[in-house]
Amino acid sequence: ISNIPQGLFNVVITENSFIKKLPINETVGSYRGDNPVNIIQIDNTSDLVLISAQGRAFKIPVHKIPLSEKNSIGLDIRILLKGITSDIVGVFDLAVLKKYANMRQKHFCVFCTENNYIKKLDLNDVMIATPSGVVMTKLNEGDRVKQVLLTDNNNDIVIYSKKKALRCSMKKDIPNYKRNTLGVYAMNTKDPLDGISAITPGSTDIVVITEQGKINKFDISGLPKSERYKAGNTAIKLSKGDSIHTLYSVVDTDTLHILTKNSKYEVKVSDIPRLSSISPGTKVVPVKGDVILKVSLH
Repeated sequence: ISNIPQGLFNVVITENSFIKKLPINETVGSYRGDNPVNIIQIDNTSDLVLISAQGRAFKIPVHKIPLSEKNSIGLDIRILLKGITSDIVGVFDLAVLKKYANMRQKHFCVFCTENNYIKKLDLNDVMIATPSGVVMTKLNEGDRVKQVLLTDNNNDIVIYSKKKALRCSMKKDIPNYKRNTLGVYAMNTKDPLDGISAITPGSTDIVVITEQGKINKFDISGLPKSERYKAGNTAIKLSKGDSIHTLYSVVDTDTLHILTKNSKYEVKVSDIPRLSSISPGTKVVPVKGDVILKVSLH
């Protein structure tokens, strides 16, 4: 590695699976209708681990990603990674995975699929990713990995569908399986799973963002701890045709970064009124003719 120049960059992966590497001080925006959905700050000497919706993990050295102009479309990811055939659902820095793998507190990658399977995988299994891809989870026909989350075994985890949220224990309820297994049923629901979120220590509230741009915040005790394969709880009173987009556990100093097709919004958690888990929430993002792409928390 000695001859690879060091330095931090933003690596951006877009909706249409293009990848670009930008200097850290460049603003990352949409370009030609293609929107950034994953942005990671990473050193040029590290490797990126990408997990596809097909459940495969790919490794790519950051220095092999060409540096892009700000207004460049980037490079089709399939040019860099030959075997990749589906959306990227997880993006990790290999150096960070190694750091967590060596901690005394055990960390895992949790995989959840659209058709309701969940499992946790040892970080050592994820770190064996190769440029041609390694299978991380078995999938039934027609299923896809919805989300991959890095979290420790002491946290609670929230599994959410379009309508309900189920909080359970990482340690007790999410089994640690090998790569070639399906996992277990996550929720007792006929709805597809929408995602998973970790309850981080010290969190005071739950925040729910809906597809129609409403945000509900309520005390964390409003989402009681349950067990896997239960139906889950209401986290917002949904209006007709609306559904949950993202759910996070938060503290008042957090900020939500909401990326839509046409715009970007920053919402301070402290500015969102605290209601109850059965409230309809507050309209925050005007999504008429717009679509929420990604919500991240900083």
